[in-house]
Amino acid sequence: MVKYCGYLVRDDLMLQRALELGLEPPEDADDRTDMILLAARNLMGNTGVLRSAKLRRVKTPKGTKFWCIAFSSNDPNERLPGHRAIRGKVQGFERGAAEEIPASVVSSSIETRVQLELSPSSNTLARSRSYSSRIQGIAVMATYYCGYLVPDEFLLQRAVEKLGQEPPENAKDENELILMAVRNLMGKTGVLRSAKLRRVKTPKGITWWCIAFSSNDPCDRLPATAPPEEQYKALKEALQKKGPPQWYKSL
Repeated sequence: MVKYCGYLVRDDLMLQRALELGLEPPEDADDRTDMILLAARNLMGNTGVLRSAKLRRVKTPKGTKFWCIAFSSNDPNERLPGHRAIRGKVQGFERGAAEEIPASVVSSSIETRVQLELSPSSNTLARSRSYSSRIQGIAVMATYYCGYLVPDEFLLQRAVEKLGQEPPENAKDENELILMAVRNLMGKTGVLRSAKLRRVKTPKGITWWCIAFSSNDPCDRLPATAPPEEQYKALKEALQKKGPPQWYKSL
């Protein structure tokens, strides 16, 4: 019987958090799921539990589905600690979470007795009912980047006027000039080592180059949270942007 000890997070809270991060309202169910997963990962990053907890989909006996930020599990395949090992790991989450949600231990089959389990809301043993659930499959999360969109025309103009390159004659020339110009721009604004160039699309399906400071994909080796202003200020001024970097979906 698999059990998780963690916090249930409501979909509406995560959607609101995603909107506050600068994402556009979801247009369909896939967008909604992507936004919820991004917001949950952002919450976990901001509260210091990104590496010590996992996001799991669960369902209560009444059929209500929740995302659960799980700190421990009795399943060794999860590579999460047992209940005794999580003391102190949830303090940052409790302080930083927008709303404290009582911990639940969610099991994979019906169990009616009350068990003695460790509650993340305290460092003592507390009684909590083992809720029944079928562990739902985890949706593949789309990759999102937090950064500034850069128009192709801006980069081509920079390559010709500031770097002295000849105007492009074909698509290959354009790509080479764009990559040259953006690398120069990132170097001049001091973000060459802290940001990466990625291809993204807006909710309307328009593709852009994006100078990304953050990502929800650990493989990118970028922070999971939005960057501080001092990190992007020079680039913001060079691009004449009015606000902070925004989140965009990868191609």
